[in-house]
Amino acid sequence: MPGEEREYLSCDSIGNSADGVRNIDIFYPVEVINTIKVNNFPYHKLVLKKGAPIMLLRNISQTTGLCNGTRLIVTRLAEKVIEAIVMTGSNIGDIVYIPRICLTVKDPIWPFTLHRRQFPIRVCYAMTINKSQGQTLAAV
Repeated sequence: MPGEEREYLSCDSIGNSADGVRNIDIFYPVEVINTIKVNNFPYHKLVLKKGAPIMLLRNISQTTGLCNGTRLIVTRLAEKVIEAIVMTGSNIGDIVYIPRICLTVKDPIWPFTLHRRQFPIRVCYAMTINKSQGQTLAAV
């Protein structure tokens, strides 16, 4: 896509470990924590451009149509929020603002809880059939 891109980096941290290991942050430095990728969880590094299609990964506001799986088009990239236009659902054409939120994930393979502050979105040029269920599309 033409245009200037903007890079957003998350703020990652780890919570207390379940097994009581002291100084767990020594075993898992921030560089390692930043590389963790989980399904339905935003990446550490998010690169966006104006006009890029994105998809929400969490329910933010059901009344304004900002639900998991909602597709949007980026219209403006600010420091603390992203402005976008809703492409799907009952609120098509509405301008919305997406803030950074704190997300938490606990996986049995890790001895800690991952906390990531990032925009709950992912670039979405295509989606799986499971994610598209319940949407009304004019063309596929």
